Amino acid sequence: MANLRLKIDKELLRRVKVVAARRGVSLSRLVAEYLEDFVRHDSDYESAKQDALRLLNQGLPLGGTPCPAKRAMRGADAADRP
Repeated sequence: MANLRLKIDKELLRRVKVVAARRGVSLSRLVAEYLEDFVRHDSDYESAKQDALRLLNQGLPLGGTPCPAKRAMRGADAADRP
């Protein structure tokens, strides 16, 4: 285990000590559990983000057909307009 030194507001420290006492854990244990949860949620978020980006890049099978190019939709004469 490593030591961690923090500077926090005195009132916040008092309130955190109350929470730790209510839960029956040490202040050190409470902070360690919070940091573990924080890291786990961050890792879960990054994993979900990568999955979502992968799906976006692959596309979803929605059964439609690709849209025609904009030029084809506007007509050939639209290519000459500014």
